[in-house]
Formats: sequence, C-alpha cells, structure tokens
Amino acid sequence: MRNQLELKAYSANTIRMYLSEFAHLLKLLNDYPVKRLTSQCLKDYFLYCLKQEKMCERKMNGKINAIKFYFEQVLHQPKMFFDIPRPKKPLTLPQNTK
Repeated sequence: MRNQLELKAYSANTIRMYLSEFAHLLKLLNDYPVKRLTSQCLKDYFLYCLKQEKMCERKMNGKINAIKFYFEQVLHQPKMFFDIPRPKKPLTLPQNTK
C-alpha cells in the first residue's frame, strides 16, 4: 500500500494517515483476510468506529478514503464503495467577529 501511495505521489501526511487508518482495520481483523471483506462487513466496521469508538466525521472520511484506496488501487477491485454513505459534516454557526 505504501509503495502505491508513493507511486501516486501522495503527500507524506496522507501516506501516514492512510497507513494508520488501514492498520486500525487490520488490527481488528486479526487473522481474517482483508480480501474477503464485503461491502456489508465494511459498513459494520464503519458503524463500529462511529458508535463504539466515537470517531468524528473527519476521521471517518479519512478511514473510508484509506480503505477505498486499498481496495481500488492496491487490489484493483472495482469501485465497491459507492454504497457506503459518508458521515454528514456537522453544522456550525458562523462566529461573530465583532
């Protein structure tokens, strides 16, 4: 995965973040093969991250991007993530600068 990220000229920060997010998935999978994960398994994983680990929208989008990169750019699988919804960005009120 690192080699593919470097070949595509991703920034050092993006490489670090993608590898970290993907490592989190691998740690939870233990010995289960990544190649056997289905879209539903990944949805369950993302729900776990949201509900159990209380990850924010920004972190979740990074996690989805990292896993999407692995499946599409490393394993060369078809774009299977279109049906995985992205977390909604929280609404914030504008700050009064007076």
